[in-house]
Amino acid sequence: MLINVPLNNEYTVMKKFLLICFVCTFSVSSFSQHLLNNGTSFTNNLILNELEKDAKKIRPVNTEFEGTPYLNPEFQEGEVITLRGTFNPVNIRYNIYQDVMEFNLGGRNLYLDPSPLIKSIELDEQKFVVGDFPFKLSTVRGFLVELVAGEVSLYAKKNVSFREAQPPKALESAAHLPKLVKLSDTYYINRPNKDMVKVNSIKEIMLLLPYISTDLKKFVKAEKLSNKKIEDMVKLVSYINTLE
Repeated sequence: MLINVPLNNEYTVMKKFLLICFVCTFSVSSFSQHLLNNGTSFTNNLILNELEKDAKKIRPVNTEFEGTPYLNPEFQEGEVITLRGTFNPVNIRYNIYQDVMEFNLGGRNLYLDPSPLIKSIELDEQKFVVGDFPFKLSTVRGFLVELVAGEVSLYAKKNVSFREAQPPKALESAAHLPKLVKLSDTYYINRPNKDMVKVNSIKEIMLLLPYISTDLKKFVKAEKLSNKKIEDMVKLVSYINTLE
């Protein structure tokens, strides 16, 4: 798991710290049968892991921190569409820091990893999909918000950073608590038969599509698009998908 996006082993200690804080005890179970809205069930290929919360048995090392790991800390109705069928948990929320979907089913607190068997998850008027995207020198898999779907697609990755507790400064009586800080989104573009690429601006998108650069320049100028506004990046990619 990542801090900003799914991370490698260098963040294992921090990840364990937050697991202790959030769930106190952690046990993993595999479920091969879960009720779906169409009467079918998940297969063994789609693993749901049960998180058993029992704060009375194990006291957290430190449960005090500022911020939240969640896109929205409140559970909301969501829909999980998989290759095996559609699953409707009553309550669901996205844990950005651990890059998992948490939900409650029949009194059980469960989480769903970004599996390639997931087609999409509808949550809070946003559509999440699972994708492989570049991070540093490797490729990682995680949940992405689908901004534009088409032959050329645009995605956003939600990011949260963990910051260590800080000792008190001069004239301060108490140390600063560790905190989780929401960062700006990271954007990725996907083209036919190509790996996903990180993009920060309209100019970078245009450089990836030189064969239609003339059309794109005309559109950008006519629509007076701003180079780094995500709304305008969405407009441009939507336009790209109208071109033959």
